[in-house]
Amino acid sequence: MNYQDFESAWYLGILITAVFTVLMVGAWMVFRRLGALWREGDHLAASVAGSVTALTIVFVVGMLIALLVGAIVRGGG
Repeated sequence: MNYQDFESAWYLGILITAVFTVLMVGAWMVFRRLGALWREGDHLAASVAGSVTALTIVFVVGMLIALLVGAIVRGGG
């Protein structure tokens, strides 16, 4: 293992952490707004937007996990 391997892993870790943090903050903001929308009586719009947001979260988290697994498999560790 040399310095370049550590540097790539460090940048990958920062990138994945940043994407995950932005995803969670954005989801928190969306779900907070959807709660208000649900209380106002617009159940259909809140349900559709909530399910699309949840699907997006699952999709992006799956991509992040695949990126981590790919880096680990390619790195041999």
